[in-house]
Amino acid sequence: MTPESKKKKGEKANWNQKLKSHCYQLVDCFIKQRTPKYREIYDKEKDKQIKNGIKKGHAHNRAIRKVAKVFLRDLFNKVRR
Repeated sequence: MTPESKKKKGEKANWNQKLKSHCYQLVDCFIKQRTPKYREIYDKEKDKQIKNGIKKGHAHNRAIRKVAKVFLRDLFNKVRR
């Protein structure tokens, strides 16, 4: 899945929509509960995006996507061991 990936009407998505939704909900919980590792990543990425001239809402979404990627990487590495 890439940022340009969009589901078109009548076509099947090439990603798991439920998994994507669950990841974003989980990351939202990490941010709200101030989970140290993931909240730090979120804050750094959001600040970086805002400094690059991105609006706050878009910066928030990009930071969430970054945290989701880091979480999935950590989960994969943990399960793989």
